[in-house]
Amino acid sequence: MLIRVCGRMVPSLRPVNKLSGSVNSKLQSFSSQCVRTGVTTVTGAIAGKPNRINFGIVKVFVVFTPLIYLGGYVSKEGAAFLEENEIFIPEDDEHDDDD
Repeated sequence: MLIRVCGRMVPSLRPVNKLSGSVNSKLQSFSSQCVRTGVTTVTGAIAGKPNRINFGIVKVFVVFTPLIYLGGYVSKEGAAFLEENEIFIPEDDEHDDDD
């Protein structure tokens, strides 16, 4: 016995008896929920590729600009914290290049 599942005819899971009727009816109700409108056309052919909008350089600016700013801000605050708590104080380098 063949039943329709997601638009395809497949053999039933169990031999035909009282129990298989309930299983088949459940599968048939499942098949009515299995609708894929975006993959195939009305005739059943595979649909073409969807249109894509590439934002290219816009994505780069939207992602990297705030992240670079955030990294600089965190670094500045971290250096200020280290210097304020005297954990790390950069030394003033006095190099005599006249020798």
